[in-house]
Amino acid sequence: TSEAFIDAMQLADQLFARLPVDLARSYRQRLREVTVRVIQIHTIEEEMRYDIPYFVVEAGRPVQVVLKNEDLMPHNLVITTDGSLQQVAELGLQAGPTGTDGKQYVPDSPDVLFATNMVPPGGSERLTFTAPAQPGTYPYVCTFPRHWMRMYGVMLVVEDLDEWTQNPVVPADPLGSKRMFVLNWKIDDCADDLAAELKASDPQDGQQLFTEATCAQCHQADGQGGQVGPSLNGVFARWKNDHAAVLREVLEPSHRIDAKYAVHLIVTDEGQTFSGIVAADDKKTVSILANPESKELTVIKKDSIEEMVKTSTSMMPKGLLDRYQRNEVLDLLAYLGALEEK
Repeated sequence: TSEAFIDAMQLADQLFARLPVDLARSYRQRLREVTVRVIQIHTIEEEMRYDIPYFVVEAGRPVQVVLKNEDLMPHNLVITTDGSLQQVAELGLQAGPTGTDGKQYVPDSPDVLFATNMVPPGGSERLTFTAPAQPGTYPYVCTFPRHWMRMYGVMLVVEDLDEWTQNPVVPADPLGSKRMFVLNWKIDDCADDLAAELKASDPQDGQQLFTEATCAQCHQADGQGGQVGPSLNGVFARWKNDHAAVLREVLEPSHRIDAKYAVHLIVTDEGQTFSGIVAADDKKTVSILANPESKELTVIKKDSIEEMVKTSTSMMPKGLLDRYQRNEVLDLLAYLGALEEK
């Protein structure tokens, strides 16, 4: 299970797909005598997602998943039954930082098959288990508050791994999204004659995208939405109608962070990890808003805090619009421009 060995085995596994089925099966059988199937999953910094959308294992065989958290937020990985991803994530929110069996935000549910602990920034954890005997799709998700809408994937269980690699079928998105990656949008991709293009854009379509792209989860517009980020009414006026500057705030959320919306990472002496915006701070406690889906604050005693760090990363992830076309990005910006200051 050394890093070098895992890397070598993953390379070998990828190369098996280039071999005839019988030869690949022979080699894979020899490897099974000395190793279990190891899957490495990394988190992507500031993007609130895993680096792979799915992985494939063989029914009834031992598996080891290595979760490496390279983000500045805590994350976990919970493998669920088919169709239960959202329900498990919502139950995880109710389970809260105490969770189940010491695993934060992991609910006590029959739909939870396997789960890591909450992995802090820079940390990693190995999750070893026997794959389900029943072939099918088994979604995995981060159950930290708000993460489930973007941070998920699928464990695909097949009867014969070698046969599947010869005719691979990508599993469907477990939340039903049919959008594919378009582009990691940059300012230069959209800034040509921006003011003129916005006049031809559709604010009504942009309003729908505001909800679909999960912007409304944290920001209010016309009195509707979350309260983690600033209200977006009058945002163009606040930026003196600098269209490119507003677009940059959307595409590069960590470019400039207002101090009152800065994310703090807190680790307690019991190993619990909290992340959120500081709403109150007195001599004895720190209260943070960790979950935009709830107005309740998480209160932490200061004498239990082992480490508290103000991060340079926005709570808003990058890449929220990377599955949208250029005209849709401009429609969203046009909607923001239509919001009058209140």
